[in-house]
Amino acid sequence: MDHIIAEGTRIYQGTHRKHTWLIYHDHLKIWWEKESQDYLKSLPCPIEGNPSRTWWDRQIKICGETNNAKVAKTYKNCLPGDSPELMPLDCHLFADVQEGAAKNVALTYHIRDGHADAALKYSFATPHKVFDAIQRTICAGCPSPSRIAEDINRVWEETLARIVDAQGTYIEEHKTARRGVRALHAAEVRKRSEPLPVDAAATDAFLRMVKEMKEGNGVTFTYDLTGEEGDGQGALDTMLERNVVTDEWDEDEDGGEDE
Repeated sequence: MDHIIAEGTRIYQGTHRKHTWLIYHDHLKIWWEKESQDYLKSLPCPIEGNPSRTWWDRQIKICGETNNAKVAKTYKNCLPGDSPELMPLDCHLFADVQEGAAKNVALTYHIRDGHADAALKYSFATPHKVFDAIQRTICAGCPSPSRIAEDINRVWEETLARIVDAQGTYIEEHKTARRGVRALHAAEVRKRSEPLPVDAAATDAFLRMVKEMKEGNGVTFTYDLTGEEGDGQGALDTMLERNVVTDEWDEDEDGGEDE
């Protein structure tokens, strides 16, 4: 909560929304627990005309006597449901990070301790290395700004429209909620407007490995990874086109569009 408030304040500082921007969070249980909400209420955020305002008042939720009268007790001063469609991170972007990190791990799998590129290696071998791999993947630009914008805009352009069409009731297509959306993502390998970015240093290390392999050094393979150009670019392109996590292709093998 402190991080969200600090980052939001930093982002909107100097804009006309610096005193009015709002916090949105999905129905994460620890966020909506009474102790957590009481903590927000303890953080003053006065404004002209409302000197008693707190950060609890600056989060999107069902509130007010009229609105709370329309919902069950579970949803009063809270949010309905726990489906991920309104949260781009849960819906798709975390999957992007997972896929991007897995690609970086695959591209640097050949690097061993003591290797000249040892500092570039990505690994999921320990919790610390998993954290490092995910952090470096994000810092390397995955998900990309355009992908983040794409998924945020999807909330406004598609998800909210479907909720309005359903008159605010449960949307049956997402009956399995979070699990259903992720299964849909894995089954269709969601059409991407651009390839997932990977760490440029990792791709360079991969191409150096192929070069060393051709010269009779380093690792060896039982089939050709060099591609038509003979420099490893074909193998790299194949790696980036294929989804490491789901083991699916971004498009049908015959080049046709997904149904």
